[in-house]
Amino acid sequence: MPTTNVLPSERRQWILRLVAESGSVSVSELSRITGASLATIHRDLEQLAGTGRLLRVHGGATTVDDDPPATSERRRNIPQKRAIARVAAEWVEPGDVVFLEASSTIAQLTEFLPQSELVVVTNDPEIALDLAQNTGNEVVILGGTLRSQTRSIVGEMTVALLSEIKVDIAFIGVSAISVDGLTSVNLLEAETKRAILGAASRTIGLATSDKLGRNSLTTIGSLDRLGRLVTDAPRNDPNVEALVAAGLDVVSVSATRRASRKQSDRAPGS
Repeated sequence: MPTTNVLPSERRQWILRLVAESGSVSVSELSRITGASLATIHRDLEQLAGTGRLLRVHGGATTVDDDPPATSERRRNIPQKRAIARVAAEWVEPGDVVFLEASSTIAQLTEFLPQSELVVVTNDPEIALDLAQNTGNEVVILGGTLRSQTRSIVGEMTVALLSEIKVDIAFIGVSAISVDGLTSVNLLEAETKRAILGAASRTIGLATSDKLGRNSLTTIGSLDRLGRLVTDAPRNDPNVEALVAAGLDVVSVSATRRASRKQSDRAPGS
């Protein structure tokens, strides 16, 4: 884009386009690309955030799609989410007490879990209904405030209930993760996620590749709050490499699929 004689409205349109294309952009990067000063970019972001066209986060901005409606999010990236869920379910054993957080990726887990001998706790009414209708597992649904945007049960009552329980393994839907840690766009969602992490002996995050390398509005916790991350991003993805270098155990579904194919190729009679 031209760096001189640019109207503020034109520059802001460029900023919106850059944020939409990458998901999140830092102030310094926007300044470099547009040629505007850091102070000017800060003012632009404040103006755009005030109109609801993007979200201000520490050091930059992110798209409002960090908090998409459940109705649209559950239709996105279904093959990737199913592949992630299939691998993640391998860590569940009969007799486990499992927490399934409200998440479109975690909703796919219900198909791959053992059909009996589990106690499943969730803050997602749809997950609870699916399990109750289609499995023999015991299902516990938490009380609290039903957030229409994500169809998740969150808030003060939910957090209080989570402080009273202990689960063997919790599956967390990751909306934004980077070497800086786990973040969320919504304060209530972040508070509830922190409580879920505190209630679990083991934690596994599930994230499609578009959630990696991103920071959102509210901090959930550092990477060490998460025991493992399962993603469809390949091992050589720069965001995966950065997370691994920061000490996080990252399982790449694409690497798992390749390994399975190689074993199948070596099988007798193949």
